[in-house]
Amino acid sequence: MIKTQGLTHIHLMVRNLERSLRFYQEVFGMRERFREGNAMVFLNTPGSQDSITLNEDASKVEVAGEGGGIAHFGFRLAAAKSRVIPFNRNGEPGATRFDFLGFEFSWGKDRACKPHLKRRTSRKKLRNSLANFTAWCKQSRMSR
Repeated sequence: MIKTQGLTHIHLMVRNLERSLRFYQEVFGMRERFREGNAMVFLNTPGSQDSITLNEDASKVEVAGEGGGIAHFGFRLAAAKSRVIPFNRNGEPGATRFDFLGFEFSWGKDRACKPHLKRRTSRKKLRNSLANFTAWCKQSRMSR
């Protein structure tokens, strides 16, 4: 399980920007931080870093109200999960590959010999999957 420090932002599609803004201000005491154009406003609760974005995009009006109108949301990862990983294509020691979410990322070269980011199933995940598959084969073979 990935440990988080909670929800940091949520982006909501709304049908009526001003009515939604009034609702969040009156019910939750949220404050308007800034606007982007005429169709988007950013809010937060005083004393918090969390934010809500209200978006009255005419091209996405059909999304408003469906699934709560949530377009996307974000979490703040726990400090142990958000360290900076040294990673570059120059081949510095310890910076050429890393594992993330079950994949191993590394630098290689493409057919034109240009640097290329490669991704494959991490060795640990692959080893565990093969062990589970082998155990399943043995169990299934004996049950026949």
